[in-house]
Amino acid sequence: MLALAEDTSQPLLERAKFLAIFASNLDEFFMVRVAGLKRRDETGLTVRSADGMTPREQLARIAERSQALAERHALAFQDSVRPALSEHGICILHWDDLTEAQRAKLSGYFSDQVFPVLTPLAVDPAHPFPYISGLSLNLAVTVRDPQAHTERFARVKVPNNVPRLVPVEPADPAAPNIDVTFLPIEDLIAAHLGELFTAWRSPSTTPSGSPATPTWTSRRTATRTCYRPWSGNWRGAGSAAGAARGHRLDERARAGAAAARAGRGPHDVMVVPGMLDLTMLWRVYGWTTRS
Repeated sequence: MLALAEDTSQPLLERAKFLAIFASNLDEFFMVRVAGLKRRDETGLTVRSADGMTPREQLARIAERSQALAERHALAFQDSVRPALSEHGICILHWDDLTEAQRAKLSGYFSDQVFPVLTPLAVDPAHPFPYISGLSLNLAVTVRDPQAHTERFARVKVPNNVPRLVPVEPADPAAPNIDVTFLPIEDLIAAHLGELFTAWRSPSTTPSGSPATPTWTSRRTATRTCYRPWSGNWRGAGSAAGAARGHRLDERARAGAAAARAGRGPHDVMVVPGMLDLTMLWRVYGWTTRS
């Protein structure tokens, strides 16, 4: 599927569909195959497979190989399919790419449809790490108490009862070659984290003033960037494996720290140079084929 998605001779929407299928297949692989291996490893079973490897050795090889595949998958979308979609009038933008008028309209949508179903959860040493449901997308946020000067880790689950890709009205309806524009829901939530953490502030901001952009995903949890603190995208599957996305040098360290908070090891984190959970491309495929 990944090779077909990378094949530029394939029709563009078919390539987007192949990316979505690959993302779904990889999730299922972790939920079934990797979850089984982790159970064997945790229970101390050292029965070797037909290739002579123990469950732990297989998990190490899988982590190495899946990291490479996840990077190929993300870059196929980021560097090839996404620009090609834009050239054909199908744009997936980020908050910083929008005009003030578009932001104002989406802020109203956030207040009416998204904000009421958000439940941020702070984490402290006295309580266990919050449960991350399978295949969910989450924002990992670090906020600072301005009075106590302490930092706190928080998690905001992206609700699954709102569209992952939010349609955006074109900045110029008369502009040619723009058929449909989407904003990922995690970008919309990240841009409004200040409304969720009104008594806190973030320890750092990016130069553009936009949310930090490490994105994480785990085969049982997915996370992405958040409010002026760093944030990440996680996504879940049946095993404790994860992935992180971003463009900063400390991204893997942050991903590892969050994995440790959740009781996971370094091999349970994948760093992905792009958006998480590309099964969202089914929406693009369905929208455009219906149109």
